[in-house]
Amino acid sequence: MNKYLKYGLWSVGAVVTLLVAVLAYIALTFDPNSYKPQIIQAVKDSKQRTLRLDGDIKLRFFPSIGASLGKVSLSEFQSEQEFVAVESASVSLKLLPLLYKQVVVDEVAVSGVKAQLVKYRNGKTNLDDLLNTEAAPAVPPPAAATPTRRRRHRQRQPQRQK
Repeated sequence: MNKYLKYGLWSVGAVVTLLVAVLAYIALTFDPNSYKPQIIQAVKDSKQRTLRLDGDIKLRFFPSIGASLGKVSLSEFQSEQEFVAVESASVSLKLLPLLYKQVVVDEVAVSGVKAQLVKYRNGKTNLDDLLNTEAAPAVPPPAAATPTRRRRHRQRQPQRQK
């Protein structure tokens, strides 16, 4: 067997073994459930809604990278009343596009969904604040500090004919 081919195969085998060892280490030591308080607080700060993660968060690495959640619920905007509840949810991403810094969702599975959608008289719904990607300013911008010039309009008097 060629010497370069032999060393090349050994190198590829070592890299694959190292990647498998790193993934196994992460899977055995990383606990996503320890981040629940930070996730709940982030939702509270950004969306003014209360998130409840009653079930466990589980990570998957094969056949695709993903996560699955147990029982989850989300409250109404600035209220404790339940807006949506899910018995279980999972999402997985395709692995190859991640190497090119692209996120491609492979699968989304949700079961046991209960939602209360309300449409108000002004045409808005209780879902609008979640769908709005632009942050609306809480306070209108202050008026300009420089004084504005006002034009005085003279009323023309009709000229008298002689």
